[in-house]
Amino acid sequence: MITQHYIYISTGETNGFYTLRSKRHFQSGNHFGYRDNFIKNSSRDWDTALKEAHFVAKARGAKVITGPDDKWDLNEWGSGKTSIQNISRYVEWQAWLMDGLMPFGKHKGSPIDSLPESYRIWLRKEADGSKYWDLLIKFLKSFEAADNAWQEERNKILEKRQQEWKAVRERSNWIGNVGQRITKVVTCEHKHPYEGHFGPGYISTLRDQNGNCFKTFGTCALVVGEMAEVKMTIKKHDEWKNEKQNVVTRLAVTAS
Repeated sequence: MITQHYIYISTGETNGFYTLRSKRHFQSGNHFGYRDNFIKNSSRDWDTALKEAHFVAKARGAKVITGPDDKWDLNEWGSGKTSIQNISRYVEWQAWLMDGLMPFGKHKGSPIDSLPESYRIWLRKEADGSKYWDLLIKFLKSFEAADNAWQEERNKILEKRQQEWKAVRERSNWIGNVGQRITKVVTCEHKHPYEGHFGPGYISTLRDQNGNCFKTFGTCALVVGEMAEVKMTIKKHDEWKNEKQNVVTRLAVTAS
């Protein structure tokens, strides 16, 4: 079961106090739900209540979420249980949205960033100005902005990584002659499983301290990240994605 815990501020019943309440969002398989509980009466001052909410949230390992404009007046939402129900509905929506999940409809519980674009467009057209629709549209826009920012950052990271790998690949050269047995200190860089004519095996990529690439098919005693001295026989000189590679056989670890 996955559980998210939130602390929020309610206008209380009719006694004129801000109250603290907790809401737990849980997910078990395809089932989603919430539990809403009263914690305590807090204060008639919003800032004091908010400070206490953060204190309680820290002690309970929870998050604090507040109102549509991050503040509301006492009994603005009505009185008694109506007030709690209205705020609870708002908080429920906000909790789902903070988790990146759609809070209602046929896509309820689905990640917002996976909603079909046509559905997002429909949501915008259906916005009627209510606080709930405004909240949803606000979050949809914020998620799209976050998506765009994340995509830009991801592209920068990928571009940097590609440049780094390009520099590594350019350092690789063909070593020795075909049929020659050589000894090298190498690091296992990657192992990719495959199913061959003689059963399962690995395509293992090794690299020495000078950046030269060696590739072997079949069994390889090294694990990814392990460095060792090995003996191997040059089978052929190959090239893949503009990188010179040495395909080797009869690989044996001599020292690790």
